[in-house]
Amino acid sequence: MSSPWQPEGAGARAPRRVDIAGPVGTAAELAEALSAAVFGPRRPAPRNLDGLADLLREARVGEVTVHGWRLSAAAGERVEEVFRDNGVRLRRRG
Repeated sequence: MSSPWQPEGAGARAPRRVDIAGPVGTAAELAEALSAAVFGPRRPAPRNLDGLADLLREARVGEVTVHGWRLSAAAGERVEEVFRDNGVRLRRRG
């Protein structure tokens, strides 16, 4: 079974590590910041958690550190589930 930490095949890229400067108070703000970090500001950010999951896979993100995490407990749990389901390490910094 493949691991999100190990690239597969010839020419595969290693998973990205992304730092996001906050504050980040909603899942939408997180998706917008992540999209801008990996694709630049011109690309539209995902608008829901399914889109966030697609973004994580497409960008081959392996780890995200969010500085200024301000999501509510409920929203944070939903976001953490998306990251877990996609094998992406999420680090939250107050």
